[in-house]
Amino acid sequence: MISTRYIRFLFLALTFTVGMISIIAVFDGMTSKPTDGLIWRLGLDHVIVESIVTAGPGEKAGLKVGDQILGINHVLVRNPGEAASILMGLQIGFRIPYLIQRGDEIITLELTPHPYRTGDNTLLYSALVGFVFLGVGLYTCLKQPNSPPARIFLLMNLCFLLVLTCSFRGSPYYWIDLLVQNAASWGLTFLGPLFLHFFLLFPKRKPILNRFKALIPALYLIPWIRHFAYTLSQYFGGGLWEQELFGVQIELWAILGIYLIAGLWALMHSYLSTTDPLERRQIKLVLWGTFIGLSPFMIFSVLGAGIFEQRNLFSIGVVPLAVIPLSFAYSIIRYRLLRIQVIIKRSILYSLLTGLFIGVYMVIVHVLGGWVERVTPFGGGFFGVLFVLVFAISFEPVRSRLQQVINRLFFRSDYHRQSTLDKLSRSFRNIEEMGKLARATLHAVDEIFQPEKSSLSIITDRPGAIEVNQFTLQKGKTDERIYKLNEDEPVDFAAEFIQCNGKNITTDNIHIGGVQGVQLERSPDHLKLPIFSHDKIVGLLSLDAKRSGEKYAINELEALEAFCGQAGLAIENIQLLKSIFEANQRLFEAEKLVSLGQLASGVAHEIRNPLSSIKLNIQGLARNMRPDQMNKRRLDIIQREIDHLDHIVHDVLIYARPSGLKIEPVQPEEVIYRTAELLSPDLKAAEHKIVLNFPENFPKVAADREKLHQICKNLIVNAADAMGTKGRLEITGRVFSGKVDLIFNDNGPGIAEEDVSSIFNPFFTTKADGTGLGLANAQKFIQEMNGEITVKSTLKEGAEFTITLPVYQEKKLEK
Repeated sequence: MISTRYIRFLFLALTFTVGMISIIAVFDGMTSKPTDGLIWRLGLDHVIVESIVTAGPGEKAGLKVGDQILGINHVLVRNPGEAASILMGLQIGFRIPYLIQRGDEIITLELTPHPYRTGDNTLLYSALVGFVFLGVGLYTCLKQPNSPPARIFLLMNLCFLLVLTCSFRGSPYYWIDLLVQNAASWGLTFLGPLFLHFFLLFPKRKPILNRFKALIPALYLIPWIRHFAYTLSQYFGGGLWEQELFGVQIELWAILGIYLIAGLWALMHSYLSTTDPLERRQIKLVLWGTFIGLSPFMIFSVLGAGIFEQRNLFSIGVVPLAVIPLSFAYSIIRYRLLRIQVIIKRSILYSLLTGLFIGVYMVIVHVLGGWVERVTPFGGGFFGVLFVLVFAISFEPVRSRLQQVINRLFFRSDYHRQSTLDKLSRSFRNIEEMGKLARATLHAVDEIFQPEKSSLSIITDRPGAIEVNQFTLQKGKTDERIYKLNEDEPVDFAAEFIQCNGKNITTDNIHIGGVQGVQLERSPDHLKLPIFSHDKIVGLLSLDAKRSGEKYAINELEALEAFCGQAGLAIENIQLLKSIFEANQRLFEAEKLVSLGQLASGVAHEIRNPLSSIKLNIQGLARNMRPDQMNKRRLDIIQREIDHLDHIVHDVLIYARPSGLKIEPVQPEEVIYRTAELLSPDLKAAEHKIVLNFPENFPKVAADREKLHQICKNLIVNAADAMGTKGRLEITGRVFSGKVDLIFNDNGPGIAEEDVSSIFNPFFTTKADGTGLGLANAQKFIQEMNGEITVKSTLKEGAEFTITLPVYQEKKLEK
């Protein structure tokens, strides 16, 4: 097998050879030489005039097509090479004798050589475009020397270079033209087959090549036959067709056109048939570039300048050809065409941009300065000073604007990604709520990378456990779940990339690497990245495969890792603010409760004493009053209202006084079952359904049995009232890290967002006949049991109350 090094050397040598031929052709074409206005047939052992330039020296001297030149300036010539050598040594403007054989007659004619260049500025434009082809093709082949499409691409671009530098010169007349003319023939002959061959391999090998093994050799058969015929015509004259276009026979242009159309068809077929989004973008860019480049060339250069002899249209068609290699180059840079990864340093582009800007400035100063000096009384120095001031003022904004253009052109995805992430990072300063931060992050990540699903897991230390809030975004919908990692058994986190083993888990011993800790996956299809703050993990970001099917690139991973560092600080800041707020809130609540308790106790006593007196007097009136139906009903109403007031006073006193709890081992599912059974008549009447989900061997909790019964009763009654009729209340038990959760989840209308923060405040109620002390007392009892109660709610989806209590631990007596 041929080594990669040898392949690179071989193609470098070929590129060097073609490049040198092109440079020679351009240099010779732009060099002024003496000409006699005669077109000679090359490759023969005598010099025959094949055609004569109109109004040239030969026509003025009376030479005719078919004349054989025997001598020039008293020197015999035997072939075109000798004739060209003698002609190159002549001086322009002097009359030179030509010895001519015309039929059987030998005559002498005198002509005056004129200065002549076979090329003009159009040749320079063509050469510039050709070397763009050369640069892109050579770079592609050197990057992928073992790739057949890359090799064919270089050969195709070399043919483009030969066509652009060697085919569009004026008429040849000495030995360099023999080299250039044959190089042009090679380029035009094999450009078409290479063009079609490349698009049969790009971006993937077409199935037709497997079905017809001889197709590729057949592509090159016609060009070989044609080039052989062209070679013979140089020695024996004539050709397939006598009509020529730019010195090239028409049949060659027809063959080239057929191959180009077939190649574009193959490219279009690839675009329509591919299902890979990245390939589709690559093909689309190349297809448009090829079409835009070839169309003006065929219209203006071939038809306009060649067939209709409008030479001024030629450059209009040549310059757009540069779009073809430039579209390939841009596709390589942006979409990794032919699997070529290009890393362009922005600093280099910015430096080139700055140099270009300064160069344009100097040209403007030079041109306008001279003009001002000629047409105005002011000197050029005055204008220079003025323009320096304008340049100094405009330099920075113009440079910044041009850099943005560079970023959008060459680094569009990087620019959009970085600007979006920077904007999100700046917004972190104004976000104080964790859910808002998570949703903003997921929506930004979804906009930039477009994964099938993304999730942000925020890890919070709790006493003896870790709480993980996982926010997931999929198909535009955000979901939030809370996981509590148990210290007593291995936990397989729902996102399937955290494996926490062992006990006493804290965020300090979740680390990267090692047996214990976080096992992260990182592949081109999906990313799972830790979020750190001061060497402590505070979150995890997970991105599934992209919706487009593209792989994650290295620069995308680097951008995400940098962003995760900023997100880590934002998460820690929010957690710190939240802990400070909760501490202040607890302190405020404690102080408020003390004051409220003292006030409530005094007011309750002042109300209860007169209320008892009223109740006794009403009972006395009832005994002494005649049994009148109306009066009896009124007394009953007064009695019920007094009992209601007495109940409120009783709740206030309970809230105000120390509870005096009796902490004992309590089986929570038994208490909940007993409470639900007690309330079953009312629940059945409203057609409510209660579902209990408790795992086997659910542990006992350290609690006050009666107070826990009151709390559960209050939560069940509240849920039943909220659900109306035919509701569903699911009560679930969960164990984690020495604690249990009792979760009451109903499908009622939910709680308004503005009411959630006040739901446990004393005397806050949304019921017409409520006291606003049920949940306040529940929170008080649970906190006295070393637990906590929390609430989550979504309007129209229901509410969820979670009671967290410690597992009962039996105390062992020391010996």
